[in-house]
Amino acid sequence: MLTGFSCSAYSDGFLAILNTFLLEESIPATEVDTTAPESTILQPQNASTVNGRTVFVVAEATDDVEVTLVEFYIDSILKGASVGPEYTYIWNTTSSPDGVHMIQTRATDSSGNVSFSDVVTVNVDNSAPDTTAPDVSITNPADNAVIGNTIVTIAAAATDNNGVTAVEFFVNGTSLMVDTAAPYEALWDTTMLADADYQLTATARDAVGNSATTPITTVTVDSVAAAPVSTTPYLDFDGSNDYVSLNNLDIPGSALTIEAWFNSRDILNCGSGDCRIVSKSNGTSDSNHYWMISTINRSPNPVLRFRLKAGGSTSTLIANVGGLVNNTWYHAAAVYDGSTMKLYLDGNEVGSLAKSGALDTNSAIAAWIGGNPGGASERPWDGFIDDVRIWNVARTQTEIINNKDNQLTPGTSGLISYYQFNEGAGQLVVDETGNNNTFLGSSNAIDVSDPSRP
Repeated sequence: MLTGFSCSAYSDGFLAILNTFLLEESIPATEVDTTAPESTILQPQNASTVNGRTVFVVAEATDDVEVTLVEFYIDSILKGASVGPEYTYIWNTTSSPDGVHMIQTRATDSSGNVSFSDVVTVNVDNSAPDTTAPDVSITNPADNAVIGNTIVTIAAAATDNNGVTAVEFFVNGTSLMVDTAAPYEALWDTTMLADADYQLTATARDAVGNSATTPITTVTVDSVAAAPVSTTPYLDFDGSNDYVSLNNLDIPGSALTIEAWFNSRDILNCGSGDCRIVSKSNGTSDSNHYWMISTINRSPNPVLRFRLKAGGSTSTLIANVGGLVNNTWYHAAAVYDGSTMKLYLDGNEVGSLAKSGALDTNSAIAAWIGGNPGGASERPWDGFIDDVRIWNVARTQTEIINNKDNQLTPGTSGLISYYQFNEGAGQLVVDETGNNNTFLGSSNAIDVSDPSRP
């Protein structure tokens, strides 16, 4: 018989070692961020000459996690810091002797990693005042461009030896907007403008008051000539009871994009202007909707509206710009990326709303084009609809702009239904992806609920 041996003590010790091992194995390894951020000085330019009391030193900085601070050094001496997102230091060059000086930035990320930028050298010459005007040009729209009644992004490029402080945009000589940071842009709402020629200019100013104005860019607003090629052919909805059933289409996941071209004969056909373009719903109230693009009347003109049910609740986003008028083609896009709802009109963002959660689905609820499911006479569209695209991904603004006028390859990633309405005749409505072919109206039989094919 063994003596001096305790089974319970051995077991307790063994279990303690085992538990420690299991505990260590269950704790995931923490990934340490060792990647330093990067910063670059955007202005002033290397080897340039600067003078005046206020020279804007502008930098950009990036990191795989987060940039928390950018410091500015003149001749290796710390002069200032910025937490962004626009990293800028205003340098009073009168405090520095004339001659060559070195500018450098140091970026710090949230993990404490740091790195210095490349050195930019400039020549300070305060012996003469700064009389150099900025260089400025309009980069969008192009001269002699023809546009429809839409929202146009006017963009300008501007540089200066001491930095640009502001760019002001003008339409027919009247100030539209002042932008104080690059990229210099202004939104021009042409939805209520008469078809005519308009003159666009931009004026850039520097810190000491020098200014320059671009040559005139002439733009023609012509809603008929600017109608997109992709809207032929299309479906004509009578404003009474026409629709196209998308069966019980669901969009699973936490992201979607819904796109459509539309043109209304009577945008106030539905009383309050809330006529449906695309909708999945079992009623007309907010809570009945799973997703929807419609119009809604707002003074002075109707605008786009987007409803979405995610995380168990329905939210409504109404565009804050972009008034809609009759007999004009527009492109609408509603996007959800799991954290934000966004609306785009002709590729321009016209509204956003914070929203989170997975998309709610219900295979018993119908989806329609041109009406509100469940009642053919409720919220019917009066006019044309074309090129409806439904995605289970959040399309970027650039993707929307670059592709809204073009036919897509049915196998494009994330595209789950795509209706071009190119059949020419008959009841069949083809889903180019092959996922959800359908019919005009309520069935494959001709009836009063069928949209027509012009």
